[in-house]
Amino acid sequence: MMKNDLLCWFFYVHQCFLISTIIVLQTGKVEVWKWSCGMLSC
Repeated sequence: MMKNDLLCWFFYVHQCFLISTIIVLQTGKVEVWKWSCGMLSC
């Protein structure tokens, strides 16, 4: 894995988790984590 790919993956997962957590806290729907992670990509 290249360094750029690793960096992309790190920010991708971080952003996904951060956004999803905010939505989950507001709506109470835990399945948002899986849904939003599936929608985002590097």
